[in-house]
Amino acid sequence: MHNNKSELDKAIELINTKNKKSENYDIGYCKPPKNTRFAKGQSGNPAGRKKKVIPDTLFQALSLELCQLKTITNANGLKEKVPVFSILAKKIVQDAIQNDGPSRKFLMQSNNLFKCNFNEIVKSLIEQKNPVEDEFTEEERNKLRQYLYETLDKLYREEQLNE
Repeated sequence: MHNNKSELDKAIELINTKNKKSENYDIGYCKPPKNTRFAKGQSGNPAGRKKKVIPDTLFQALSLELCQLKTITNANGLKEKVPVFSILAKKIVQDAIQNDGPSRKFLMQSNNLFKCNFNEIVKSLIEQKNPVEDEFTEEERNKLRQYLYETLDKLYREEQLNE
C-alpha cells in the first residue's frame, strides 16, 4: 500500500514539474509567447491576396495606369502621392501654354476624355475581378434588426425598473 502512495506522489510530482516548465517557458529569439502564436489550422491571412486585375480593353488598361499613384515633391518641398492622370494633365496644359501645337490640338479635341471618371472605371474593374458580396441577405438583416430592437427594449425596461 505504501508503495502505491509513493508511486502516486511521484506521478503528482512529475505532473507538477511539467506544469512548472510550461509556465517558465523562455520567450526570446524564435520563441514567441504561446498566446500570440498562430492557431493551428487557421490561416494568417484569411482574406487572401486579391486577384490581379487584368484589363479587357486598351481603355481599361489606360484607366488602370492613369489611376496609379506616384510620389512627387510639390512646390512647398513636401512629398505627396498624386494620380498619374493629374500629372499628365498638368504637363499637357504646360506644353499647350508654351505653344506646343500637338498639346493644344489634343486639348481642343478631347471632349470625351474629360468626361471620363478614371477612378470609377478602376473601381468597377476591381469589383468585376473581386466581387463584393453582401454580408447579410435582406431577410437576415430584418431578423438582426428585430433582435437588436428587442434587446434594446429589454435593456431600456430593465433600466427603467432599476431607477
